[in-house]
Amino acid sequence: MPHVSAESGMKPPSRSPVVVIPKSSSIALFTDEGHFPRHYDKAWRHDVRRVSEAEAIKSLKAASIVQPHDAQDEDGHRSGRKPLYIDATDYEIYTKPETNFIGELHSLDFMDVAGKKLFFNGVLSMGSTRHYVQGIPIKSYSIEGYGVDDDPNVTVYIVSHDASNDRTHDVWYRLGAPSRPYTGFHDAFQWIATLGKHTMDYLEDNECVALTDFRERFHRWLQQRFPDHLDVNKWREAYGSTDFRKILHAYIPYLWSEAMCLQDDSLFKHPLWKQCERTDGNMIQLECEKTVATPHVYECFKNRYFAGQIMEMQPSSAVLEARENRLRTLGLPSKRHPISSANLPHASQQRTTFEIGDVVCIAPDEFENQMWRKKAKDATTVHEWIGYVQRITFLADGRQRLYVIWLYRPEDTTISTTHYPVTKELFMSDNCNCQEHTLLSSEVTRRCTVEWFSRSYDTHKEFLVRQRFETETSSFITMKETDFRCTCQGSRPRYALAKRTYCSGDTVYVREKDVLEPVVVEEVNTREKQVKIRRLERLCKLAPKTTHETFPRKIAANELVWTDKFDCVTLSKIEGRCYVRFYTREDMATSRIRFPYDQGGTGHCWTLSTRVGSDGYTLENLSTAPQQLRQGPDYATMDSSKKLPGLSLFSGLGNLDKGLEAGGAVHFHTSVDMNGRAIQTLRANAEDPDKLKLWFGSVDDYLHALLSGDSPHMNLIAKIGAVGVIVGGSPCPGFSKLQQDWLSEQSLRNAAHVTTFASFVDVYRPEYGFLENVVNMGVTRKGFEEELVLSQLIGCLVSMGYQVQQFIMSSWHYGSPQHRNRLILSIAAPGRTPLAPPRATHGDPEGFKSKSVGRLLNGERFGVQDAQITPFPQHVNPGEKLGHLPNIGCGIRHPCISSPDHVLRCRPNIRERRCIAHVPTDPPGVGIEYAVKRGLVPKYLYETRSEISSKSYRRIDKNGLIGTIVTAPSPHDSRAGPFVHWEQNRCITLEEARLAQDIPAEEVLIGNVGDQYKMVGNAVDRRVSKALGLELRRAVDHDAHTVKNHSVSVVINVRKQNRIDTARPSTECQSHKMVPSEVKEEVDISDESDDSHTISETETVAPSRSDSRRNTLNASRSKSSSNTTQDIDEDEDEDEDDDASGAVPRGRRRNAHPPISNSVTTSRKPTQNTELEAQLKREFGFDLRVKPGWDVGEDDVIPEFNDTPATLAVSRNGFPGHLTKALSASPSSQPASDQSIFAIPESPESTASVMPVRRKRSRAQSEAVSDGSLSNRSKPGSKRRRREPGEPTGFNNDASIGSTKVRSSSELESQDDASRKTRHSGLGVEFIPHTWHKSVEKDIKANPKVIKKPKPRSHA
Repeated sequence: MPHVSAESGMKPPSRSPVVVIPKSSSIALFTDEGHFPRHYDKAWRHDVRRVSEAEAIKSLKAASIVQPHDAQDEDGHRSGRKPLYIDATDYEIYTKPETNFIGELHSLDFMDVAGKKLFFNGVLSMGSTRHYVQGIPIKSYSIEGYGVDDDPNVTVYIVSHDASNDRTHDVWYRLGAPSRPYTGFHDAFQWIATLGKHTMDYLEDNECVALTDFRERFHRWLQQRFPDHLDVNKWREAYGSTDFRKILHAYIPYLWSEAMCLQDDSLFKHPLWKQCERTDGNMIQLECEKTVATPHVYECFKNRYFAGQIMEMQPSSAVLEARENRLRTLGLPSKRHPISSANLPHASQQRTTFEIGDVVCIAPDEFENQMWRKKAKDATTVHEWIGYVQRITFLADGRQRLYVIWLYRPEDTTISTTHYPVTKELFMSDNCNCQEHTLLSSEVTRRCTVEWFSRSYDTHKEFLVRQRFETETSSFITMKETDFRCTCQGSRPRYALAKRTYCSGDTVYVREKDVLEPVVVEEVNTREKQVKIRRLERLCKLAPKTTHETFPRKIAANELVWTDKFDCVTLSKIEGRCYVRFYTREDMATSRIRFPYDQGGTGHCWTLSTRVGSDGYTLENLSTAPQQLRQGPDYATMDSSKKLPGLSLFSGLGNLDKGLEAGGAVHFHTSVDMNGRAIQTLRANAEDPDKLKLWFGSVDDYLHALLSGDSPHMNLIAKIGAVGVIVGGSPCPGFSKLQQDWLSEQSLRNAAHVTTFASFVDVYRPEYGFLENVVNMGVTRKGFEEELVLSQLIGCLVSMGYQVQQFIMSSWHYGSPQHRNRLILSIAAPGRTPLAPPRATHGDPEGFKSKSVGRLLNGERFGVQDAQITPFPQHVNPGEKLGHLPNIGCGIRHPCISSPDHVLRCRPNIRERRCIAHVPTDPPGVGIEYAVKRGLVPKYLYETRSEISSKSYRRIDKNGLIGTIVTAPSPHDSRAGPFVHWEQNRCITLEEARLAQDIPAEEVLIGNVGDQYKMVGNAVDRRVSKALGLELRRAVDHDAHTVKNHSVSVVINVRKQNRIDTARPSTECQSHKMVPSEVKEEVDISDESDDSHTISETETVAPSRSDSRRNTLNASRSKSSSNTTQDIDEDEDEDEDDDASGAVPRGRRRNAHPPISNSVTTSRKPTQNTELEAQLKREFGFDLRVKPGWDVGEDDVIPEFNDTPATLAVSRNGFPGHLTKALSASPSSQPASDQSIFAIPESPESTASVMPVRRKRSRAQSEAVSDGSLSNRSKPGSKRRRREPGEPTGFNNDASIGSTKVRSSSELESQDDASRKTRHSGLGVEFIPHTWHKSVEKDIKANPKVIKKPKPRSHA
């Protein structure tokens, strides 16, 4: 029975809350398209006669039969008035018309505790007496049905201001059947009122109810209370889910008002209310007014334009000690103060001859200086270029031709002219002078000393080198020994070819026109460079040909069909790997597909469940995976204990964190954000909220507490050494194009927070890290060209020893329907596998333009994003992603039960709605300007509106892309749009913004609609973060696989070796004094992979041992070449074009003039090398054809050494990669070249350069030509001699060999097979952290006896 309100003296329904609404004021009516009351139409008349409310109540009281009642109701409220319940049917409820808002239909949930002005039109009836009333202001509403166990339904009552003032009766209007236009609003509020009843009853029946209880427990409780009740099942199906957290939070204000009016204190003891509260009362007090930075970071950024917002803070001694331990673990440099190179003397002694391993300097001319500094403002002139000598050839006039790999200074890289704290550091590049003009020894100004693989900022040499700068990706990578040999020589190690081939059963992409098609590798022919493949068809293309009964479910875009179609393609058509995994028909029908195979192709992951039948056109379900298929990995199988612990900065709602976690390589246990609703959102969606450390406060206060070690909230701070991954999306308004005043104090504070990421990395030293921001972060502003914030950040991280790369990720490339570009800065600790930029899976929109992160000093762009060939040529469009949502018209039809977040950020006023209504839907994607030019918009709507432009009120193209989701989307936004729906006259809703950002429907966002919009707009597109998470997982798996399969080996500890000044075998030392004057013969060295490399000059070269072995084994198959150097160059070019690793990198500009040639060609001395080979065979006990660095299995035997002491030879430039041994006797009067023996292996990866190669101009050419000996390309009488079978490559088979035994080809092959899996302890030198690779350290001393007994092993 209704109870009486204590305030009005009336008796409202039992245990029902009362919401008091003030009387309405005068009504001003407007008419427009939308959901409006029927009486707005002046021609409309109701069938029932209209009367005033007072007249209707008087008539209905006379017609009613009032029953006697108790003066005291159930709640103890006393009233002397008689209850009168009048049925209200054919009714409508609408809002009060205002200046810019028309009174429109609305549901009762629009009212809250403060009260909203609503009005009532409808038929009041009592028995046969009926009256129509209109414009009745509603005072309150009441719900009946709480605590009833046998009926899940509720009854809604309303009371007007006039009815509440009746002196004799307690008058309530019982809502019945609504009018046809109002049916949707009535049904929605009935559902919400029923939710309120079940929620209050659930809170009464249970203790300590939290928001997580509504994920599953609430649904189970409801089924137990009303088992198999049709009304309950219908009510739940209207929502469409068993997780009620999202809709519960959407109407938490209504539920709170219901609990308040029930007057039950026990209802407020549940943590549910605190978890959903929208206040900042628990925020950690802000103490730091400026951005806190570590000393190293402050030193880097102290000259930036926002430096006034940065505060330097010294770490405590405990923090320093913990960080030093972390540095030693990761192999990072620990000393902070490098020796200034200005105080050290240069090795400027003049020399006319050089040897491999020297680091030489040359002086560039004025033109070269201008080219490499044309983007720099007042840039310092380059006084010298530095190069590492990798190969030498001798000319007839006594000079040498030097083949060098250039060493870059910091300003030659993406660090540019910003402050770099390591003053002596250089970077090995992948840019050589092999394709440039000839570099002669006479052009070298001096030699310099370099400390290679430095683990400290400190060195007494001129320079130190730790990393390699890749010019194609503009990234810094940890340097390896293979980087000392360029890849454009034509000869490559065997494993380089193996990396470009695939095994049977692998799934790869094959390029066909403008699309990548997944196929299965059946057979690989490396000699012919062809691959036999099995075709896989896409199910979405074959399904229309089948019956509907076969596929009643929705077919995903990444579903494949197994076929028996075979084809043969060349290796050049293969465009990388893809991943195919089998799922049963039941798995596909019930959506039991694990990430990432359920993402529609994101991450290049595909599913397989059907095959083509024997008839060639019917489809059959597969019961098991085909035996010929090597399935893709299951990313959900990683043990949680092996996941990297993560720390998230500026977390927001956690889209970046969740996407990375989806890959399975990281779990974030600590998050920092000063938005209370974001912190509550993280807690609400966490699997185990109790284990999550949530810092509700500023990142500066967190860092201050971490560095000082003194804070009452230290329990929320992660320990140093317990953070493996750091991610952050620093505030983008500091760099965004939408920021109108980028020099304001708030904007400067936002920009200064880019240093926060670097400071956290400096303290925690994680294994991986990611920073996300707008692409405009790398753009320079006019008048502030030297403010290279991105370059300064890169330099800061590189100076710490991290591998750094930057790239652009566009949302549409990974299956998102929005136009959103973001800059991703990725770091990896030394020795870790750096992340590969995620490959795009979806095509570009129309009008796509290439973009880049920034420009180098030479004007070249870096971080370039070009058009790509993808497996899905069309991007996902808004119609596909958002088309399933209900039609809500102009956005006022509220609420939407199935999608509670399908609401607008704010109610559009009448002018905005009319502007949108006049924008046509065809052609798609047009705005208000298009409509104005064609006279479709009345003048009064745009005459005084300044935002009318080509992009204002622009509709979304259904087949295009949504604009970048921002924190407050508006229809008249002319900068970030379009945001207007392609059909409905409204802006995009919160639910549509969530879907565009790939936020799952089951995740709840805490806060009001405005708060949720802000979090969604600031979030990272989860499609992008998922792609990053997959690449992180693959990198971590690669490292783990390396450790797992790393065989036991002997690693030479370079620091413990006694550097004995022993004369190592070298032809360079002798050849410096003697220049060959006679042309003997030329030797053609052929590669097993049909790539020839012909030596036309007497050269001192450091080939890989695998090359020497292959050359020896294939001496009988050596190709004869032309006599002229011109023919040789053409052969090399052809070989380079045939093979990717030998090709000229894309973007590298060839010289307009051919390189300087030699007129004289000479041969090498084979006798010396052969005798030296034999002696090393006797003294070292190993075969020279064994490549250093090969793995030793458990059943392999490490050779036993003799009594001759072994030493580590240190070349003049300090490179410790050559290991030699003191020889007991010299085999010849002239020592042989050690470069042909102790070689630096060639890089297995093809590198390319997007930077202009450093080339020597006509100055060097004129010097060479003036000599007169280099004018001709070939010399008459120079001959080539084909090697005889069994003759070792590079040696003459003559009598000068003496007693040295020439091994047969069969013997070489047998020894070669045995050596392929052997790593000789006397040659393997690794510069990697011993804690990461489980290696065995042994010092090689006198009389070493290192023997490994054979044991069975699981892998070859």
